[in-house]
Amino acid sequence: MQAERIAPPLIAKVSLAILPFENFASPQRARLIFLRNRHLSRCSLRSIYDKTMLAVTSEVSKGNMASLFNFYNVRQKVLRFVCPKFLILPQIMIEKWKEKSKWRKRRNKLLDTVQLPERGRVLDLSCGDGQFLELVHLSRPILGLVGVDISEEKIKDAQKEYGWGSFAVKNAGSLSFPNKSFDTIFCNMSLHHYDEPIKMLSEAGRVLKENGNMYIMDLFPKNKISQAVYNLRGCNDDCHFEKYYTLQEFKKTISVANLKMNKAVLLSLLPRLMLLELKLNLAS
Repeated sequence: MQAERIAPPLIAKVSLAILPFENFASPQRARLIFLRNRHLSRCSLRSIYDKTMLAVTSEVSKGNMASLFNFYNVRQKVLRFVCPKFLILPQIMIEKWKEKSKWRKRRNKLLDTVQLPERGRVLDLSCGDGQFLELVHLSRPILGLVGVDISEEKIKDAQKEYGWGSFAVKNAGSLSFPNKSFDTIFCNMSLHHYDEPIKMLSEAGRVLKENGNMYIMDLFPKNKISQAVYNLRGCNDDCHFEKYYTLQEFKKTISVANLKMNKAVLLSLLPRLMLLELKLNLAS
């Protein structure tokens, strides 16, 4: 008895949308469609490497994904002629892509703002799967890059994807690096997750070189009212959330950790995203 085939969606019944796709390196693009990167290079839809994607905005479950891709692979010659720069994705993946793309753009903006050293070592606290350090590597390939995170799963992903860096499972409040080990330290969109930020900041100050910089990018509400709103929204996050700090609160916190604020840059107004440049308080 022949197995019943799942009928692919008809082109006429599918709503299409064109979305920018330039903010992902190929490993991240591959993960979005549940492929290994090496398989992606052999995939008939390898136009994923181009700048745009064609998105199928109808709900498609993982169960019939194969059928959907089969359907278009059969017509790959037509696709390459009509839309050679598009990738077909179901709506469920588009939402995931949009969220990642938003923070990717903000990290790009961060790199345009900071002053990276020409040589030396860079530490990324709560590095996740290493995407930000990938941007640093592309900008300064000669730098020694180190990423730490408490998530074993994220660190394993980073170790698999990026051979140029060193990634380890570590608590940012208890680092094992020697004193004055790093020229630059980053803490991106993770300050609000720390239940003991003073420990993290003190450790960062310990491993930061005397002339080094620490950069913190996070949301800093302007007053107590907006802080309450930000904190309420943050409590709905999937991961652990502690609190968002006003700039005044944070200045007091870093003074305890022997750090001082050298510069504060407003990256966006809504939400109030800021980049803070910290240095060691050598006068204390």
